[in-house]
Amino acid sequence: MVKDTIETTSNNPYGIKTPTNVEEFRNNLKKYFMTIRSKDNYEGLYVMGYNRGIDINELNCLDDLYRHDRNPHIIPQVKLVKDLVEYMNEQEGLCNTSDYFYDEKNYKVYTNQLKFNRKVDWLWYGIDNPILQEFYYLTLGEFCGYELKENN
Repeated sequence: MVKDTIETTSNNPYGIKTPTNVEEFRNNLKKYFMTIRSKDNYEGLYVMGYNRGIDINELNCLDDLYRHDRNPHIIPQVKLVKDLVEYMNEQEGLCNTSDYFYDEKNYKVYTNQLKFNRKVDWLWYGIDNPILQEFYYLTLGEFCGYELKENN
């Protein structure tokens, strides 16, 4: 899979720490995406079509999900606040969502799964979703399959 490049000019919002190693990547999966946990300490990432999720400890990057599914969908714990069409109309380019996730006014991120379940009508998103690439990079770093390109 060819890595897409995400362009940005800002620092991380919501105090999100972009991971630099696999352990931090797995911790951020648990923190910013819907997971399933059991009494036997199993932690699985919710993936559409997998009732027990996919074991987070088996994932070294988001692309590992392709070993289980040709088109994996996951649930980021995020609620879009600003309408995407409105945001794109304010940008210089057509269909440009660059920096959307670098402005906290545009969305709300949840780290508490129970609160997220109660307050948000969540959605499944493909891991190749172009709108969420920036969020994936913020929360999962180079382990999401995208690269960051700084704008000057």
